[in-house]
Amino acid sequence: MMGCGKSTLGPLLAKQFDLPFLDIDALIEQREGRSISQIFNEQGERHFRQLEQQELNELPDVPQIVACGGGLPCFEDNLLRLKLKGLVIYLEAAPEVLYARIQNEMNRPLLQGWPAFEQLFLAREACYRGADVIINANSEPVQLLRELEQMLGLK
Repeated sequence: MMGCGKSTLGPLLAKQFDLPFLDIDALIEQREGRSISQIFNEQGERHFRQLEQQELNELPDVPQIVACGGGLPCFEDNLLRLKLKGLVIYLEAAPEVLYARIQNEMNRPLLQGWPAFEQLFLAREACYRGADVIINANSEPVQLLRELEQMLGLK
């Protein structure tokens, strides 16, 4: 979910394990030459989800750390497809915590106040719970990295 720390923890994890880091939203923005917000405004969510699907299809089959947008696993069979490509980690945090982290970011197309955010969170949470690993994302990134390493038996 937006605000859980994917864009912060992902690069740290990639650096720790000397793996490439890919952010699907950043790949889409680079390919399209415009922001996610612009894509939503100009062509709608359905088109954006098709772009996500395309990026997911084109992910190289090599070890890497991938951050995906909060909606990607919840559409089509994307969660299953992600799991077939590797280990899926859900960075879990209470919706109030997530909202507090992002409420001042106006560049998020689905961020339209607390009621809408809470509804979006509740709609997506069951999908997120299908991840291979669930880790509490309320801690600082360095602590999350340590917890993840321990959970995966890497340290």
